Amino acid sequence: MKRFFTSLLSLCFVALSASAWEYETPEFEWSIGTDVVTSYIWRGSNLGGFALQPDFNIGWGGLEADFWLNVSPLDWSFSEMAPEFDFSLSYSIAGLKVGVNHQYYFVEGQKYFDFHHMTTSEIESEDAAEGYNFNQTEVFAEYNFGEIFEDVPLTFGWYTYVTGDDAYIDDEGNAKQAFSTYISLTYNWEALDGFTVSPTLAVTPWKSYYNYYEGNFSVANLGLKLNWEKELNENFSFNIWAEGMIRPYKMTKDNLFISPNHETLSHSDQRLNGAIGVGFYFY
Repeated sequence: MKRFFTSLLSLCFVALSASAWEYETPEFEWSIGTDVVTSYIWRGSNLGGFALQPDFNIGWGGLEADFWLNVSPLDWSFSEMAPEFDFSLSYSIAGLKVGVNHQYYFVEGQKYFDFHHMTTSEIESEDAAEGYNFNQTEVFAEYNFGEIFEDVPLTFGWYTYVTGDDAYIDDEGNAKQAFSTYISLTYNWEALDGFTVSPTLAVTPWKSYYNYYEGNFSVANLGLKLNWEKELNENFSFNIWAEGMIRPYKMTKDNLFISPNHETLSHSDQRLNGAIGVGFYFY
């Protein structure tokens, strides 16, 4: 019996030693760079004119932190700037990525982390800067089928706002958190070496920002992105891309394009949007 336990302990030691030997310490990774774009377009919307969008990303194992900044005017008139700072924290494993992303729009007196839910008076305020919450926080999950199935370069994404500038007034006159949700499916087809064609279909399942807090289930975005990336060496790459987006909800000939002097519609109401960009990244 003693010999049996001695042998068993020896086997356990060997197994543990083998496991320890096979374990590889995760590598610390980082990248820094910027995109220069003709327009800030995002999820079907036009959020600004010519933009500089620097990005800093650090990762260790499956953990990843990303710091992203947008510096752009509201439109091509350059009359008003619309800076934005996003911070996201995520974890990835076996093709699945889950995380949280906090978006902040610079307004005097507005704290960066302000998680309160909006009130009716804030929504109805004529001067949004007096009480509006210019913070938004979303939780998200992405699954890259290509990590498991090499012949399926498909990415599924689910993004839901949980607090901040995301509310509407319901039928009873009360402010109601919308939990605006964007569900997307993107196919990344590598047509040529370094050249990728990526069509996107996205929907929103209920009343949300993506249908102007008016409708229910609706198509939020039909997009197409062409991207060419070139690695010059192991530490530097650049890419050139062009992207077009259509936000189909209640699209008419009057809101397809918005003129700068339009009195009733804002630039973000434009349904057909596009941009060209170039990015430079070191890692």
